[in-house]
Amino acid sequence: MKLINHYRDWFVPHEGNHHHPKIIRTSTLALFVVFVLIIQLSFNFVTTGRAFLLGFATDINAVNLIKLTNQERISQGLSPLTINQRLNQAAQAKATDMFVKNYWGHFAPDGTSPWSFFIHTGYKYKYAGENLAKDFNTSNGVMSGWMASSAHKANILDTNYTDIGVAVLDGKLLGKDTTLVVALYGEPLNAVTANNNTSLAQAVQINDQVNGAQSTNLALKESAPSQVVYSFLNPLSLLRTLNWAVILTLLLLTILVYAYLTDHFIVHIRQVRRIPRSHSLLQASMLAVIILAIIATSFGRVG
Repeated sequence: MKLINHYRDWFVPHEGNHHHPKIIRTSTLALFVVFVLIIQLSFNFVTTGRAFLLGFATDINAVNLIKLTNQERISQGLSPLTINQRLNQAAQAKATDMFVKNYWGHFAPDGTSPWSFFIHTGYKYKYAGENLAKDFNTSNGVMSGWMASSAHKANILDTNYTDIGVAVLDGKLLGKDTTLVVALYGEPLNAVTANNNTSLAQAVQINDQVNGAQSTNLALKESAPSQVVYSFLNPLSLLRTLNWAVILTLLLLTILVYAYLTDHFIVHIRQVRRIPRSHSLLQASMLAVIILAIIATSFGRVG
């Protein structure tokens, strides 16, 4: 019986708790805020060794992304992609270019294309593709975002590609701290450009000699998918991209919101007069702040 009464005091509005369950009292909400911050700090410290708040710190890395990419390909009966150092350099250059020029997209404001980074590193391609991502917390989240988009998934599972290069770079973009991910896929025009020991000048010169006029007439395939945003407007896809700290926070927040709405609904039906309106508004404001903070920091974009 004591356990039932304890449950009622915390979750059910009744005369004994002045129609105001303990779970939605101001002191409890304040503790909840502290608990959320501890969860976020713990996740970020464990994954990165740094104590950042609300999701900027990530555990995304190129090795995991390449591993996940090849797992997806193998599961579909496709050959895994080979890491190509020229594509790694091109991906790193593209990520740096986005931070320096402060843009997000396949093409820079000055018209620089993603394919120029391939050529600059000496990777002369027959097929080329680029996947982008930002604002994610985990490698699995990035891969889930890509696989949930048909165009990005097509790049990952394209049978023409043989090589991959990935860059992961932290910085401030468009006024916000974030992690940029650039994945480049390709098939070299011939074996020469696949040789990482060949200089840029040598690669271009030999390719021109071997291919001659034929290389200029070759129809090249370039794939740059459109941008997709994962947010609370698309909850099922968003859930696949969140880390455990955010998911736990959302579960706890759901319980609080449910208790808050239930309490105020019952009080309204019973026409009970209890706490000052300002007190109620304070609680609603605290919940709103928590919700907005999660919405503002827990979403991702792929491009």
